[in-house]
Amino acid sequence: MNKSHRLFEFTVIAGILAIMLFTNIVFSQENVTKISYIGFIDRFENDMAVILLEEWGEEIILPKTLLPPNTQENTHLTIELVPELVPVTP
Repeated sequence: MNKSHRLFEFTVIAGILAIMLFTNIVFSQENVTKISYIGFIDRFENDMAVILLEEWGEEIILPKTLLPPNTQENTHLTIELVPELVPVTP
């Protein structure tokens, strides 16, 4: 298994864990319109950004394409999660 394949697997796993964490937090609180997290970009690895969430002591990895243009390391970010219920069509 080469290095880029391992990085991809790590990124997928980290993304799934981040989604599980955020989903649990969002849906465990009633009447929440949005949840904000403060973080900063610790580093870039290939086309991915490693973002440290200060309050949680956790990191998430996102594609650079999801960040504002010209974002650099040590940039502080506010990440807002807004729950949206999608109707299920029969």
